[in-house]
Amino acid sequence: MGDLVIVQKEGLQIVKRVIAIGESTVEGKNGRVYVDGEALEEPYVVHTGNPALQLTQFGPVRVPKGMLFLMGDNRDVSYDSRMPQFGLVDQSTIVGKPLYIYRSDKDRSGTYLH
Repeated sequence: MGDLVIVQKEGLQIVKRVIAIGESTVEGKNGRVYVDGEALEEPYVVHTGNPALQLTQFGPVRVPKGMLFLMGDNRDVSYDSRMPQFGLVDQSTIVGKPLYIYRSDKDRSGTYLH
């Protein structure tokens, strides 16, 4: 858990972080993420605004075997497994892991990459 993966979803390759794997239970309470009742330490997470309630309060969700619960690091705006339209992701959709992560010193929008 905690690894970045590239998944093929809806014809796109998307980078997300693995939060929970099969046979785990994930839950969001008061902006914190818990897996099997343990709060995750997530120094990579960024908060940029006023997130919708469903992004800070969700679950508990039991992840079936062979599935993943994925989240983006920009938690306030990420389209990920917290949203029913995105949902859990089958492990078979993993196409790789990122080799390099580029980010801006100014913001995380991807506008200024170096």
